[in-house]
Formats: sequence, structure tokens, C-alpha cells
Amino acid sequence: MKSTTRIAKGVGIVATILMSAPALAQTITYGKIGERAVAPTWGGTATSRTVQAQPGAAPPPPVILAPQPVVPFTSTPPQPVIIQPVLNDPVTRFLPLLDDMASTQALTGGIAPNYRPRPIRIRSLRLQPSVTVAGGYNNLSTADRASKTTGPVAQITPELNFDNGDAVNRISGNLRYTATRYTQARANDMNTFASSLRYERGTPELVLLRLHGSANREMLSRVDINNQPETREPVRYWQYLGEADLSHRSPILGWRLNMAVDRKLFSPSVDAQTGAIVDQSRRSHARWSVAGLATHQLRPGIEAVVSVEGNRHYYDALRNLGTSANPIVVSANSVGYEAMAGLNVQLNRRLLGTIQAGYMAQNFEDARIQNIAGLSYKVDLLYLLSKQSNLRLSARKKIDESSSYASPGRRRTNIDLTYTHDIRDNWRVTVSGNYDYFDYMIAGRQPYGYGASASSRISLNRNLSLITQAGYYRRDAGLTQDRLRYLTVMQGLELVF
Repeated sequence: MKSTTRIAKGVGIVATILMSAPALAQTITYGKIGERAVAPTWGGTATSRTVQAQPGAAPPPPVILAPQPVVPFTSTPPQPVIIQPVLNDPVTRFLPLLDDMASTQALTGGIAPNYRPRPIRIRSLRLQPSVTVAGGYNNLSTADRASKTTGPVAQITPELNFDNGDAVNRISGNLRYTATRYTQARANDMNTFASSLRYERGTPELVLLRLHGSANREMLSRVDINNQPETREPVRYWQYLGEADLSHRSPILGWRLNMAVDRKLFSPSVDAQTGAIVDQSRRSHARWSVAGLATHQLRPGIEAVVSVEGNRHYYDALRNLGTSANPIVVSANSVGYEAMAGLNVQLNRRLLGTIQAGYMAQNFEDARIQNIAGLSYKVDLLYLLSKQSNLRLSARKKIDESSSYASPGRRRTNIDLTYTHDIRDNWRVTVSGNYDYFDYMIAGRQPYGYGASASSRISLNRNLSLITQAGYYRRDAGLTQDRLRYLTVMQGLELVF
């Protein structure tokens, strides 16, 4: 009798399980039963999905939704991979300085996957060679007419990006050469070369180590405020940069330590009028810097940030503040610092960025050179208008290097406003405006400049893009050599192999 009762109870339990199977099948999700999978979407919002079990099919295995490694090759060959904030990750929902913020394209989706070039793979190594050929017209006129260039211009830029495809020990690099030719001002022809190598190990949530080095052969554009119009050709220099960076992210306390050395070696120039050699060694220098950053989350989406930096400039040669008949030889070596405090924000998953303000100073060893000090600030805000459009405001006031004989430094204020819109999955348009103000700490030399530019990029397929650019810039006030007007229109094709 007892055995019969036990059999009846067992049959009842089995029948109950079989009758509840359809309801159970409706709650099978990625991961554990009853938990809904969260699929990240644009803007940091999330949608939940429930997996329907097929009749007679085995339940799917658990799937862990983990962040995927950043793939550096997108619609255009990018710079070496940088830390990218994950907008829907509660651990990294705050942002560091926007120097490390992902590109606008990465935040807004960018070019559709079927238009993104595919890298060349050699075992674990990924290569992305490309070449850009462009032609157009430019008109540059200065107040002293020493740097006037008008007429057609042609440019070619072969480039190679590479990485090892490793998510833990990431190695990436870039090689680029640019040749620019002016048909009616051949003395201003430019040849530049850039190379960089970057190593990253770890994760931002633990400790991230980044090492970066670069070697560039540069030429100062005739539009550059540091250009010397009296030279026959643009000023040439080598720049070597080494940097080590250690960082950690946490809502309670995030921090970052950075050490860098920036070395510039200027080559001699030739005076356009006399043919005499113009010694540029007074501009060659090394800049050593140590910086620190600390953040603390005040509430979700808002955190306090404090940053400090100390630097020291060593110049290779003395400079003459006087004349050849009455020389005043001084040393331009200096020690400087900058301290700022502010907020990092990410509001409504649409507005994100940083606002900081503080104090800066650059003190020269020689008392005959005027020290530089004053208010400093940094504003970098990105507003995501939609999945296709965004608006970015950048403003910075800092101490900048100067080519002036009288002062090796100056205060510079720069404001940029950029609007980006994706007309189609393969077509991006960018419009921007900017304003510059330069304070040389010298009576009568406070030039300012303003301009606007527009660009269009159409990806015809995975390997070919059509690029159009146009811009205008004007600089007024200051000395005669500071004032200029510049207009340029360029049309180019980029081929990614």
C-alpha cells in the first residue's frame, strides 16, 4: 500500500514538471535561468532579450556578456588605440580627462560595418596600409607678403597602421609620410614623416600601463604662429616623444600618473633676402613633465577631478634679447606647473566631458625674461544629439611654446566648436569653427585668429573613400608678421589595402 502511494506521488511530480515546461522555456535567457540579458546599444541604454527555447531542442549554454577587445581598424586608419570609456558599464561610467576619451566616431557608431576596411592578417599581426592622394587650391597672404603662396597644391600620404590583436598585451603603431607640393611656390614644399609605437597592458578597472614613443620629422606650416616668414623654406625640426602612463578607474577613487619627455631639434634655415644661415638652435629644447590626476564619484554621472602637472624646459643654446650691436644673452630654461580642479560629467547618457579651472605659471631662471602666470582652464564637452549627430565644444587656456626672441613662452587661448553628422551609414559631414588668442606678455603683441572649416567623407566601399575639405582662417593684430589670411580647398581619395 505504501509503495503504491509513493509511485502515485512520483507520477504527480513528473506530470507537474512536464506541464510547467512551456512556462519555463519562456524564461530561458543568456546566463542563468530567470536573468535577462542586457544588450548594449548606442548612447549607453540597454534592451533586454529573452530567448525562446525551440521544442525538442536542448537549452542553450550560458553566455557571459563580456566587453570585447577594441578593434583599432575602423572606417579610417586611426591613431594607436586609447582607453575607451564604456558608456553602459557601471564600473567605468565616469570619464577621465577627455584626452583619453574615445573618438566621436566610436561613440556614435561610425561607418557601417560593411564599409569598414578589413586588415591584412599575418598570424596575430594585423596590418592596415593606405594611401591618400589629394589636390586642390590654397591662397595664403601675409601682411608682409613674405609667405604669400597662391595656386594649385598636391599632396600624397602613404600610411601603415598595425597591431598585434592581443587584448591583454596590446601593441600598436603607425608609420606615415606626407609630401606636399605647391606649383607656384616650390620653396614651401613640405616633406614630413611620423612614426609611433604604443604598448598597453592591463585593464582600467585594475591597473592599466601604457608606454608610448614617437619620432617625427616635421616642418612648420606657413600658417603656424611659430612660422618665421623671413626664411626661404619652412622651418624643419625633429620631435621625439617618450611617455609612461599608469592609471586605475574606480567610482570611489580613480587615479592616473604620467611621465613624459618631449625633445625638439630644429635645423638651420636660410634667410630669403640675404641667403645667410639662420641659426635655430635657440629653439631646440627638451621638456620633462610629471602629471597626476585623481577622481572621486560624487553621484552617478558626476565626479570631482583634480589634476596637477610640473614641468621643466632645458634649451640647447642661449638667446639674444637685444641686437647684434648690443647683445643681451640670456638662458630660457624654466620651471612650470599647472593645477586644476573641476568635474567630469556624463548626464542622461548624452552629455559627457570635463570642466576644469585652475592656475598655471612658468618661471624662468634668468630674471631678465618675464615670468608667465595666470588662470588656466579646460573644457571638453560632447553632446550626442542623436545616433547620427553630435556637437563638441573644446576650450583651453595654457602656456605655449613661442618662437619669439624676446619671450620663449606665451599664454594661448583656443576655442573650437565642431558639429558632426552622419548623412548615411557611409557618409559623414563635419563643420567646425575656432578662435585663437595669443598673449606674448609683450606690449603690442596680442594677435588673435578665427576661422571655419568643413569636410565630407564618403566611403564608396570597404577600401575606397572620397574626401573633401575646405577652410578659411584669418589672424589679425599683433606684429606685421602675425597677420595673415588663408583659404584652402582640397579633394582627395583614400585607398585602404
